[in-house]
Amino acid sequence: MIASHWIATRKPLALVGLLAALVLGGGAAAASIPDSSGVIHACYKTAAPDKGTLRVINTESGQACPSGYSSLAWNQSGPPGQGSVSTLIVESTTPVDPGTFNQATIGCPSGYVVTGGGIDIVRSDPGGRNTQLIDRYSGPVYNGTGWTLGMTNTGTTQTDFTVQAICVVGVGHVQ
Repeated sequence: MIASHWIATRKPLALVGLLAALVLGGGAAAASIPDSSGVIHACYKTAAPDKGTLRVINTESGQACPSGYSSLAWNQSGPPGQGSVSTLIVESTTPVDPGTFNQATIGCPSGYVVTGGGIDIVRSDPGGRNTQLIDRYSGPVYNGTGWTLGMTNTGTTQTDFTVQAICVVGVGHVQ
C-alpha cells in the first residue's frame, strides 16, 4: 500500500518536472535559431534519394552539415523591399475587316514588364451574328515589354478588338 501511494503522489510531480525540462530545453534550442547574428543555417541534400531535402541546423551548438549535404544560410529579416508594386493595364483597339487578319501589339511604359494580357472584342452588331473573330495567337512580346495578339475575322462585318497588357514595375526589370 505504501509503494502504490508513493507512485501515485510522485508520478504527477515527475511528469511536471519532465514537461518543464522539455519546455526549457526546447526554448534554449529554439533561441539559437536564428543565430546571434540573425542568420539561419541549414543543409540541403545534394543527391538522390531525397535530393533537395532541407534541414535547419544550430551552428552555435556545434551542428554542421553531414556528408552528402551542402550548407545554406540566409538572414531572418531579408533585404529591404521596394514597398508596393505598381500595376497598370494598358490597351489599344484595332479594327479587323471581314475576311482579313490583323494583329496588334501594346507595349508597357518604360520600366514596366508585362505579366499577362488578353483581348476584348468590340462588336459592331448588337447580337454579334455577323462577326466571327478567331484568336490566332496571344502572348508576351519576345523581350517581356508588351503583349501581342492576332485575330482573323471570318464574319461579314468589321469588328474591333482591344489588346490589353498587364504591366508591373519593380519586378524582373528587362535591361
